[in-house]
Amino acid sequence: APPMWAHVPVLVNEQRKKLSKRRDKVALEQYRHEGYLAEAMVNYLMTLGWSPGDEEIVPWSAIEPAFRLEDVNKLPAYFDLKKVAAFNGEYIRALSTAEFIDACQPWVTGPNTPWAADDYDAAAFAAVAPLAQTRIGILSEIVEYVDFLFLPTPTVDQAAWDKAQRIVETIASRR
Repeated sequence: APPMWAHVPVLVNEQRKKLSKRRDKVALEQYRHEGYLAEAMVNYLMTLGWSPGDEEIVPWSAIEPAFRLEDVNKLPAYFDLKKVAAFNGEYIRALSTAEFIDACQPWVTGPNTPWAADDYDAAAFAAVAPLAQTRIGILSEIVEYVDFLFLPTPTVDQAAWDKAQRIVETIASRR
């Protein structure tokens, strides 16, 4: 029997305009390069215009048998970058520590790291990896969580420091 072909709803951006390759990030390679996991992206894309039920974050093995073309919504589907990152964060937290360390390697040992290659310490990274894993939503964010381990002098975010100081002073003045 010939396959059945159908169209899914049009995807729109935050301005509710149809996604465009000239204006929006639409190539999956771009997301992979930033640190989105393929499983998270597949899971998120399957929820655009269709719902797998009560749970949104479900593996492909559960999505595939549950999918019914009749249940696909005809209205445009909003491609939400924050929600994609949230899905990705859930998949990152579901990785084992060893899988997470392996997945982060392009960002912590690659040529674009802010530290020199010989300053990277795999044991130090492995020690903080479980903590960082609970906080990041995209693998490329790992650099800002571990840079203090490998840079000769850590970068200081003066605005964040000033804000923290104001909070401390406010709390101290209320006592």
